Amino acid sequence: MDYPPYHSRSMEQYGPIPRIISASINLSGYTLELKFVPWNRAIEEAKSGEKVDGIMGVWYSEERTQYFLYSDPVMSNKWSLIKKKGAEIDLTSSDYRLGTVRGYYIPESVKKKGYDIELVADDEKNLQKLFSGRINLTLLDENYLNYLIRVKHHRYKDAFTVITPPVAMMTQYIAISKKTTAPQQKIFIINHGLEKIKLSGTFDKIIKQDGINN
Repeated sequence: MDYPPYHSRSMEQYGPIPRIISASINLSGYTLELKFVPWNRAIEEAKSGEKVDGIMGVWYSEERTQYFLYSDPVMSNKWSLIKKKGAEIDLTSSDYRLGTVRGYYIPESVKKKGYDIELVADDEKNLQKLFSGRINLTLLDENYLNYLIRVKHHRYKDAFTVITPPVAMMTQYIAISKKTTAPQQKIFIINHGLEKIKLSGTFDKIIKQDGINN
């Protein structure tokens, strides 16, 4: 699945997470082979361990531990509330329209606010609605917001404000199927390489190349 600015077929060498995995496993003499498919299919294929060894950029869930071994943390998603620049928002009030995408994770802290939640098909539609004043807030990964503005929607530069602190920090992992060959060894190789490239400075170099704020 394409999930810029973390991984995408349209990005150089498919984005920072694939480059991080490649750099990590190359240290042990292995190479990365990627397959981009829709999210639900990616999860199912990774579970079986037949066509692929695992899946990148996943969040931890207890339910998935029956299928996967998780790597050490790779990077984090900063889920933040976004408002139009200059808009007055009282975070103690629930009297706002919040736009988010169907199927997106909504943190408990946001659910408890009692906002009027409007669902759309993608984040770009939400930004359009926020810009035009049809919603008051949207919920978005901070790095993805910056990517959309930098790469696709220059007219939104300086149009929005990220409300701090983030409402949730979601850690991304590499998940290896328990049914693939030698899953423990694969996780060890990834974790060993991750540690090495973080110590060497390669990790920071990779994420800065794509403007990732980790």
